[in-house]
Amino acid sequence: MVAGLAGCASSGSSGNEVGYQGSNKSGVERGLLVSPFVPDSIRVHPLTRAVRGDGKVGGGGWLIVLHVEVADAWGDPVKALGSLRIELTDETSGQSGGDQRLVWPIDLSEPGANSAAYDPVTGAYRIQLAGLEGWFDGADGSVGGRYRLRVVFKTINAQGKVVYLRDDYGLRVSAAQLEDK
Repeated sequence: MVAGLAGCASSGSSGNEVGYQGSNKSGVERGLLVSPFVPDSIRVHPLTRAVRGDGKVGGGGWLIVLHVEVADAWGDPVKALGSLRIELTDETSGQSGGDQRLVWPIDLSEPGANSAAYDPVTGAYRIQLAGLEGWFDGADGSVGGRYRLRVVFKTINAQGKVVYLRDDYGLRVSAAQLEDK
């Protein structure tokens, strides 16, 4: 592929550059910072789960270990600057809209924090959500229920416009999860 591109490059005397016919300025020089590999969709990765905390985050209580994959138009994982809004709804009672709701805003607009949250092995952002006291443990000592995670990612698309990408994920919590740990 490098050899093919080398044959297309100009010496600059013709005024043409690869991909920019009739201009001797690159896209960045003309103020265009457009990439075809911008976020097009998100998916809550199946590795997402509820676990008992290890004392490092959440003081040993429940945590949700959330994995969010951001993908380009071809379905390939990409990193992207933006912000997440994560909403947990209790659907155990079966009532429309759920009984309880928790919300976590996560800022991924700063490149350092964004990169630190990204797991290159899974191609997804890995985020631990704490503050779940009283959510998964019943008053009678039972554990579990059905919950919905809604994740909304606010970012910029290829046209430079703000977009909101969304995915919902059904999360089941049970006593069996504690035995697997």
